[in-house]
Amino acid sequence: MPDAPARPMAAIVIPALNEEGNIGDLIAEIRDAITTRDLGVEMRRICVVDNGSTDATAERACHAGATVVSEPVRGYGRACFAGLMANDDVDILIYMDGDRAEVPAELPLLLGPLLAGEADFVVGSRVLGHAEPGALSFPQRFGNGIAGDPVCQAEPNGLVRMAATASLKDGLVEERATFLRLRDSREAEALRHVFFAERAAGKVDKLDGVAPREVKTVGIVGTGLMGAGIAVATLTAGYRLIGVEQTVEAAAAGAERIAGMLDKTVQSGRLAAALRDEYLARLAVVADPAELAPADLVIEAVFDDLAVKTDLFRKLDSIVRPDAILATNTSYLNPDEIAAATANPERVVGLHFFSPANIMRLTEVVDCKATAPDVLATALAFAKKLGKLPVVTGATEGFIGNRIYSAYRREAEFMVEDGAEPQEVDAALEGFGFPMGIFAVNDMAGLEIAWARRKRQAATRDPKERYVEIADRLCEAGRFGRKSGRGWYDYSSGARAVDPAVTALIEAARVAKGIVPRSFSAGEIVTRLLKAMADEGRALLAEGIAARASDIDLVMINGYGFPAHKGGPMFAAGLA
Repeated sequence: MPDAPARPMAAIVIPALNEEGNIGDLIAEIRDAITTRDLGVEMRRICVVDNGSTDATAERACHAGATVVSEPVRGYGRACFAGLMANDDVDILIYMDGDRAEVPAELPLLLGPLLAGEADFVVGSRVLGHAEPGALSFPQRFGNGIAGDPVCQAEPNGLVRMAATASLKDGLVEERATFLRLRDSREAEALRHVFFAERAAGKVDKLDGVAPREVKTVGIVGTGLMGAGIAVATLTAGYRLIGVEQTVEAAAAGAERIAGMLDKTVQSGRLAAALRDEYLARLAVVADPAELAPADLVIEAVFDDLAVKTDLFRKLDSIVRPDAILATNTSYLNPDEIAAATANPERVVGLHFFSPANIMRLTEVVDCKATAPDVLATALAFAKKLGKLPVVTGATEGFIGNRIYSAYRREAEFMVEDGAEPQEVDAALEGFGFPMGIFAVNDMAGLEIAWARRKRQAATRDPKERYVEIADRLCEAGRFGRKSGRGWYDYSSGARAVDPAVTALIEAARVAKGIVPRSFSAGEIVTRLLKAMADEGRALLAEGIAARASDIDLVMINGYGFPAHKGGPMFAAGLA
């Protein structure tokens, strides 16, 4: 089955160009960076959305081959922008704030859906940002506040200019010197580390000579956002799919959700309508779990609760064939406990997808205590056929990624309790190269999942261990993040904003513990958070949960936004 044609989109949101910046040069660098990094973004149409820069900037953008839309939040400009977006006629979107100090209040409402769902690469965003974390970054000289990335700096453009002003001999000398500077940079070393880490990730010594089982039909229990994303990835990889829901109405909604994702891809020009129809012909979403009987592999994507998942696996035992594989998509629960509830734990494996599962590349493949070698080999082969980057992890609560993420979040909350503000922590991380700070990410993901985990662990928590209750107080107040309009930040205006109520809550928590707040520099914040990640990584290696330090780096880069040009937390700590 041929792969669906892909048409990723890049969105770059920058402040005003400073006095040295030239939009033509910026567009050239964007083209170079996208081409060099093989991101798969076509460059048929570049749209510059200009919210108040000079006429000269707009003219230069036109000369560089871009479509320019001025004043997108009102009048004719808004209509032009809406038309371009409706027709999905933009491959690279560059938004410039002009000379305004603040982002217009209307802008997040205009760009928000695009940046949250359509763009595959979001860079330097002051509005919001997430898609493929850390994919691109552009140098400081182009704007007031863009994170610098020496790998993307304008060295090639300088060489092009020399072609018109210098002799061939001088140009070749400078070309060689430029190459050596880039080759020997820390960023280049980090990216080489990532390159080889990806090639090592799928290799498991104990699987040498082990053949994977044949998988033709896949079952997915639960067709919410996660399950539907897994379903789309599975269908586009050529498998037959059986989805299962609890009711006929839920099954119809699940089928509609999957079809809607595929329709959106057709509308964007990334998938041919005929292929969409072919995928849907291999899809059935039903309310009767007995329909899973012919499945070779069944993936559960139900609510992340141990009782719910173990009950489901017991039922599946009596439905699917003895040789069918059962996979759990749990993000935090220990899959060994789920496997223990089945009659045949050897056929249970973990497949932890990241949301949105049809887009995010990382999949943690969990080698449970009893998982048979050919079951693990099948899970790896399946993930690779889906186009994922599979990283094998041992069974533990949170696996590699969420174990490190929990340690990293805990350290961030310690600093907030000690005097740092959430926005200061986020700004320090974004300055380091993360597309979003940890508290903004928490709000986007939703605070209730981690809250449920903390409540589950409360009975066994060491009372002598430091515990920050601020996040619990937020959840108790119904502040679950973006979905509820408030979390660590306030989103009632459509934009992320510091909330005085959260500031007051934090101050009250400090007073209750007698903490005298102190200030933190951006450097101290980043140093402590990187150390927390590396320390947890060391523990994962010592426990045998992670096979190699480079696997940890891949998980954090591809699942949690760690900047690739920094190599990952283990590389940054000199441990990889």
